[in-house]
Amino acid sequence: MDAPACTLVTGASSGIGRGVAMALAEDRRLILHGRDRERLEAVRSACPGRDHLVWTADFARAETLAEDLRAFLQASGARVSALVHCAGEVSVRPTRLDAYEDNLRAMNVNFLSAAEIIRVLLQASPNGKALRDILLISSIYSRLGAKGQGIYCASKGAADAYVRALAAELSPRVRVNSLLPGAVLTPMTEALPPAYLDRCRDAHPLGLGEVADVASYVRFILSDGARWVTGQNIVVDGGFSACKGL
Repeated sequence: MDAPACTLVTGASSGIGRGVAMALAEDRRLILHGRDRERLEAVRSACPGRDHLVWTADFARAETLAEDLRAFLQASGARVSALVHCAGEVSVRPTRLDAYEDNLRAMNVNFLSAAEIIRVLLQASPNGKALRDILLISSIYSRLGAKGQGIYCASKGAADAYVRALAAELSPRVRVNSLLPGAVLTPMTEALPPAYLDRCRDAHPLGLGEVADVASYVRFILSDGARWVTGQNIVVDGGFSACKGL
């Protein structure tokens, strides 16, 4: 008998990832990913529903990710039917102050980790009986750009382009999309400079988003109601992209 299908939610220990996990937990068995097991266990305890699993891995080290994920899947017997990649990092600083290590970390966490996870999941599901949905949490900044966030914008733009290519490659078995939120109140965004956050708030006609605004859209994209949606970079930004931005 096949193991119950799971939805892998990366970055599930806080912010959008935690909100997505809480929203999906009632009717899905989850694999909760993060770097801190204690925080993940707290999220697992708070989640309703089934017997959820916990996987710890540091996405900044993408070169070891495939091996780590294969070992986890083998040990747990988990079968992944959907991936929601919420893990992400952002920093604001002039490009001249970026170091190579900073840029590599941003690309690893925001994009290359997702590509590695998807590669492993496709290898584990060559006949298409397991993996059915891929959703990457991108950012509206992949389209608009922002001062001091060049590598962040580039990493999210890479994710959006990857989604479009994968959708063409994997259809009709697997649906692949990305979600492009505007500024959402999370611990990550609240750590940004206050003046910058105030400008973000003023630039969103509907104000800053909340985690629930993104989580509810994730539920829809993974549902049968969105069965005819693939290869899309879907904007959910409170009207931010309708304005001039920052």
